[in-house]
Order: sequence, then C-alpha cells, then structure tokens
Amino acid sequence: MALSVIETQNSTNLTFPALSSVQDGDLILVTVGDDSQAPVIAYNPPAGFTELGYLNHSLATIDQATYVKTASSESGGYSFQGPTVGNATLLVIRGAGTLTAASFTPLEANATTTTTNQVNASSGDMVVASFINDGAVTVATPPTGMTLAETHTGPSSLAVAYYEVLASADATYDASITWSASEQGIGSAILISEASGPAGLTIDSTDSTMQRVSNFGLTCSGATTAPTTGNTTLTNGNDTLTPASVTGSDPYTLTFAVGDLTKQVDATGYDWTLKITP
Repeated sequence: MALSVIETQNSTNLTFPALSSVQDGDLILVTVGDDSQAPVIAYNPPAGFTELGYLNHSLATIDQATYVKTASSESGGYSFQGPTVGNATLLVIRGAGTLTAASFTPLEANATTTTTNQVNASSGDMVVASFINDGAVTVATPPTGMTLAETHTGPSSLAVAYYEVLASADATYDASITWSASEQGIGSAILISEASGPAGLTIDSTDSTMQRVSNFGLTCSGATTAPTTGNTTLTNGNDTLTPASVTGSDPYTLTFAVGDLTKQVDATGYDWTLKITP
C-alpha cells in the first residue's frame, strides 16, 4: 500500500475539528504559521504532537512551525494555541507500515519564488512541501509534479501545502513555488518514510472441520485493519458467517458460530473467503 493523504483541513484560529477518517497508525502532520509583529511566536501544540521544526523569517514578520503525531485512539479536535489569527494546514497520511517524519528542511526567501532545501528521498517516500508568504498573494506556479493538499488565506498571509509520493529515489529533491507578486516567503520540505509493514492478510490455521450448529475457529495475521465482530465475514456462496468473538492481536483468533449451511454433509473442496472491512 503506497503512502496516501486521506484527509486535509485548514484553519484561521489554529483550531481543527475532530477528524473523520483517521485510524490508529496514521500520521497527523500540522503546519502553523503567522504574520505577527512578534519576532518569535510561542505555539502550544496539543498533547502527543512533536515539533519537527520552526523558522522565523529574518526580515519579514512571518513564521512557520510543523508538528507531527502518530494517531492513537483519536477523539475530539486539536487547538494549537498561539496567536489569535494565523494560518494552519493539517494532513492525515496513511500507509501499510510504520510512518515517520524523517526530516524537516526550511528555507526563507525574499522574492517571487520560494524554494525548499534539498531532501534525500527514497523510492516510495512522500515529500510534503509547505509554504507561507507575508502578503496573502496567490500562487502563480505550484511545485512541479506535486499535488495540492490544502491552502488557506489569512488576514495578511497565505499558507499552502503540496505532496508527492516518489516513484524513484531522489537524493536532491526540492520544491519551488512562484507567488503572483514579489513577497517574502518560507518553505519547508517534510520527508515521510514508511517502514516495512505486513505483507497482507493471511489465514494461519483453521479447525479441521466445519459442522452446522457448532463453532469454527481460525487464526489470521497481517491485517491492516484489526478484525472485529462487526467488520469481519467468512463467506462461501450463499453462506456468510460473522465471528462471535475475536481475541489476540496479530495473530488474531476468530470463533464463528455456525448455523445451518447450504453445503452438503461431508462436502469438501469449497473455498471460504475471509474479509475484513476497513
């Protein structure tokens, strides 16, 4: 499963509502920025978020901070307390394995084009490029090859985030954006890497026979979504079974209550399909 962006949000007051699509193990990436007179803004991220990097422009009054969190039983929204008005973008990133934000490389600019520093990316990595300018000017030319994830215009600044999943390694990857007018800007490249995940769902063992009005057990592993009594089925033609119980954690032990079956007594050679719905 390739890395993918499955949800995005933006915010003026640096507060986000509850996420609708997040799952445990997803990576939540938040970039906040502000056009403030203060030289350094103190942001206070919610519990569980780690700061990847912070940059305050040496000439302009803009800044940018990036935070990351691995989703775990998420509920409710998020508030990045700091200035009362700012710009913020949020991306939820998903893969099959363990996701990490490997690097953060910021760069400031004082002209029409803002460019991120180089990152050493491997095949399959995702690069997220986030930009903010000091005058709320629009984007004239987006980064080549990147997909727009989210954009937001505040009272006096514009923030925008793009991403790309690399088909091949690139040791000198960078991203450039051209504003519609000359303006100070900040750009940062965030490298998202994925450790090897499970090869896929496999059935490791089953009971030797299945009999009507009895229980049938099996063990499975490699599920990217944990099986439950509500999201799992075992099917064969007109027969569909749902688990009465699920125990363990990769491998999982599933017990199915078998009622009446359409297959003949002592029949063999029928294939059953185990399905876990995300």
